[in-house]
Amino acid sequence: MTLFHLVRHAAHSALGRALAGTRMNVGLSDEGRAQASALADWFSKRPISAVISSPLKRTVDTARPIADRCEVELTRDSRLNEIDFGEWAGKNFDSLNARDDWKLWNAFRSGARAACGGETMVEAQARAIAAMLELRDDWPNGEVVIVSHGDIIKASLAYWLGVPLDLFRRIEISPASISQMRLDGSDVTILGVNQPTAAP
Repeated sequence: MTLFHLVRHAAHSALGRALAGTRMNVGLSDEGRAQASALADWFSKRPISAVISSPLKRTVDTARPIADRCEVELTRDSRLNEIDFGEWAGKNFDSLNARDDWKLWNAFRSGARAACGGETMVEAQARAIAAMLELRDDWPNGEVVIVSHGDIIKASLAYWLGVPLDLFRRIEISPASISQMRLDGSDVTILGVNQPTAAP
């Protein structure tokens, strides 16, 4: 039985203003650093076996304090990376909200592709689930922290819950939140979603 802690990266300067994607390799804001410290404190009280992060700076900066406090090696896995949003990456949300292709993407996540050769949501979900299944096999009796991105965590939870991707935006995943699930072979139990960890 593997217990997964799915952690969204902490706050950064572009949060809520622009679609950071994979092209804006932003670090954490002051608020985000406080959130990362609070996460590290919370996880230090648990028997964490592994900490796995998306390779982007905002996720690594969130994951490193956790790994350091838990005295485990931080591993980066590109399968947990943010969605490849193509030319949308780096644009502010006001400009995106006026675009028909952006509206289609948000209404039809099961079939639409991000702009100019970006990913589909199905492709992003598939790579994240593949990573989780591998980690389940690597740590069959462990607790694994995955630090990733809001849509990747939503897509993963949607898969395990049997929620269609077109409805996955109903799942809220806030910065620095923890969602927990247990995988025992093919059996899954969702233990909590979008749980906050208060920063000092």
